[in-house]
Amino acid sequence: MIYADIIIDISSDKLDRSFQYRVPERLEKKIKAGMVAAIPFGNAGRVRKGYVIGLSDKPKIAPEKIKEISEICSGEETTESRLIALAAWMRENYGSTMIQALRTVLPIQEKIKAKEKKYICLDISEEAGTQLLKELEQTRFKARTRLLRELLEKKTGLYTCGERTGDNFCCCKEISGAGDYPHRI
Repeated sequence: MIYADIIIDISSDKLDRSFQYRVPERLEKKIKAGMVAAIPFGNAGRVRKGYVIGLSDKPKIAPEKIKEISEICSGEETTESRLIALAAWMRENYGSTMIQALRTVLPIQEKIKAKEKKYICLDISEEAGTQLLKELEQTRFKARTRLLRELLEKKTGLYTCGERTGDNFCCCKEISGAGDYPHRI
């Protein structure tokens, strides 16, 4: 029985250790260090991608607790597998952690949130807005007064709301690339 040491997430410093997985018989002759494997991870068994950083004949924990590798993601030796082998060599020769070595040689994809533009539009009639502006000018709500005055002055706004809410103001947002019509917050 062969066991593979696999590192899961190279984007997190907190997860700087490998996990051991059992190599199924059908993959024993194919698998080698540097390959990318699909493995069940966590209690839910969610399939994740991991990098094989070593192979051994002896389990580190009780064999019945070790999960099995689902599949090898790439059958032939790839540039990525060579870079993983280089990271393992760097770890051994320079005393770095495997995570640091992998970050040095592999590009990490950052998670980018979609950009979002927010717009405010008037959700009452112009007459009701003018009346409300007169009332607000008598109060200490200076920011609301300025906002309402600005909304009333820009009579032809690019963004209008499609439904009435009964509120004095409504907020709309447009998600980049989602079209021209704003969505209600």
